Amino acid sequence: MTHAVSICGLRLSIGGSRLLHGFGLHVSNGERVGLTGVSGVGKTTLLRSIAMNSLPEGSYAQEFSLSDKGTTYVPQSNGLLDWYTVRSNFFALTHGRVSGDSTEMRKIEEIAGDFRIAAQLDDHPTTLSGGQYQRAVLAIGAFARRRLVLIDEPLTAVDIPTKLASLDTMDRRFSRGTSSMLIVSHDLDILLALTDRVVVIKPGSTPSQEVDLSDRATTQQASTFLTTSENAFRERKRLKIFNILTT
Repeated sequence: MTHAVSICGLRLSIGGSRLLHGFGLHVSNGERVGLTGVSGVGKTTLLRSIAMNSLPEGSYAQEFSLSDKGTTYVPQSNGLLDWYTVRSNFFALTHGRVSGDSTEMRKIEEIAGDFRIAAQLDDHPTTLSGGQYQRAVLAIGAFARRRLVLIDEPLTAVDIPTKLASLDTMDRRFSRGTSSMLIVSHDLDILLALTDRVVVIKPGSTPSQEVDLSDRATTQQASTFLTTSENAFRERKRLKIFNILTT
């Protein structure tokens, strides 16, 4: 099976501190994988390393390879250029220019509408609320349409109704089978809604553990109008992940 991400025997260190030892991760083409774990275990450092296709000084891996189809990195913060408007950021961060043709403009307005930031397209990032900022970065990630999407702690500053709507938008805009997705989050609701399996990263050389989500009985939207069986499924998986995190 072809992998979008293939990591084996990773020893991850930063600033002289060893975070992971012997870690492995494989993400198949078109697969969505969630990463969670206690704070400081190395999740964001790992995601940034994948985004840059480069390991920090003092780190080593037997294998560290990515698909050559292109990568989009959606950071937790500081993902926009303050001197451009949100609209210009769409072009600057994906195409290295600040404007585009009418087709691209319409696509931006469509995606911005889906993420509920259409009214902020001509604003500068410094004027946005935390939730608007995060949704703008996600919208730009969707606009880029790369084959590997890396998302770090999405929707942490978003109110509950907007979060539910944004989960459905993410599910649709980062379409299954087209893009591989790797999401770092402490929010189990996000991981349960969007991913096919969750990898719980443990500190040091403790092996990570996985929770498979592909055995859900029905196909659902990411968040709204969940059936009783889907709610029960998520509760079972949430409890399993929580037990791994706390043992």
